[in-house]
Amino acid sequence: MLQTGYTPNLTLAHGTEIFPVQMKRRDTGVIAFRISPGGTGGNTLAASEEVDEDTMTRKVLEEGYA
Repeated sequence: MLQTGYTPNLTLAHGTEIFPVQMKRRDTGVIAFRISPGGTGGNTLAASEEVDEDTMTRKVLEEGYA
């Protein structure tokens, strides 16, 4: 089990509550939030960014990232 610390849930503008989690990348061991602009292929390593909590929060709430 990863010990990554507490991350609060976020509420999107339209009221949907989300629960961000950090992922551990197998090939590098990096533990980070994985986000993408969404859309087709958004759930791939090629289309995603690995970011810290502050960046994840800003991009999800202000820029519509998934």
